[in-house]
Amino acid sequence: MTDALQNDAGRMPESDADYAADQLLRTLLAEYAQPAPRAAPADIAQRVLARLPDAPPAHAALVVRQQRLRRGLRRAIFPLVLALLLAVGVWGVYADTGGVVGFFGGAESAIGYLVLLALLSIKPFAHLLLGSGLPLVLLLLSVGGLYWLWRYVLAAAPPMLALDPVEVDQ
Repeated sequence: MTDALQNDAGRMPESDADYAADQLLRTLLAEYAQPAPRAAPADIAQRVLARLPDAPPAHAALVVRQQRLRRGLRRAIFPLVLALLLAVGVWGVYADTGGVVGFFGGAESAIGYLVLLALLSIKPFAHLLLGSGLPLVLLLLSVGGLYWLWRYVLAAAPPMLALDPVEVDQ
């Protein structure tokens, strides 16, 4: 009799009403093509334990925090290094090539010679761009673009985007 009363999960219902309710629920689920309940695999505990990390959660959180810190430092240092290289390059091209090369050990050292080669190869190109009036053209294009933005985009903007505040009566 106990085998007949056990449900599919292997548990014994607590009363006949529970058994009837369980059977009704299974019938309704079967009518709507819902999945039938199955017993858990016998090795589920071993599989769950095998997937858990070896380190405790506090250590894993520390590792993740350190990785985020390193990533943030890389994201902060990379633009700073690029800005420093740009500043040194501008200093070397427009102010004092010898000072920059001397900063890197002079023309006798390998790195100093490489910096001297880079600066001397960039100088004609930089002077060509700045001597050709390119900055003036870029300045005029910027002023024209700002005028167009002011005249056509902001003038046609709805009142909530306009510069003057609009009072609304309630």
